[in-house]
Amino acid sequence: MNQNERLQQISTAILTLCLNNKRLSGVHRDNLIGNFSNKREAKEVLDRYLVKMDYVRPSDDNQFYKITALGRAYLSQSSTGSVSYSHISNSNIAHQSPNSSQPITLNELPDDIQKMIADFDDATHKNDGKEMMKALGYIADKSVDVAISLITGTLIR
Repeated sequence: MNQNERLQQISTAILTLCLNNKRLSGVHRDNLIGNFSNKREAKEVLDRYLVKMDYVRPSDDNQFYKITALGRAYLSQSSTGSVSYSHISNSNIAHQSPNSSQPITLNELPDDIQKMIADFDDATHKNDGKEMMKALGYIADKSVDVAISLITGTLIR
């Protein structure tokens, strides 16, 4: 790792500490520098780069630091390059997007699942728990999403 990459990592770490801080006064200088094994290097990055570039703003007594809008912009730009999109699935998109929906329509499902849904509906009207569980078990084996939509009543018929 070259010196420039090292300074960028330290800058990103300091800005992240400032961003995650919830105190109105900001992060104390000792807490920022104390997180690094090379305190001199961290102090130089803080004083000679981050303050000079207006990424962080010191308090009047130079004891506390707050991240600025420029610092947030720098942090968002520097962290976007490391984001990996190789493991996207409907499952983790659903966790990150709780208000999104993916409708499941009955007539678009395979015939065997449509038949089991009809059997499930019949068993529900007859109040036959054994047949309901049999039909639901078959549906869940074929498609958990369809089983969930059937149970929650969101299956579009």
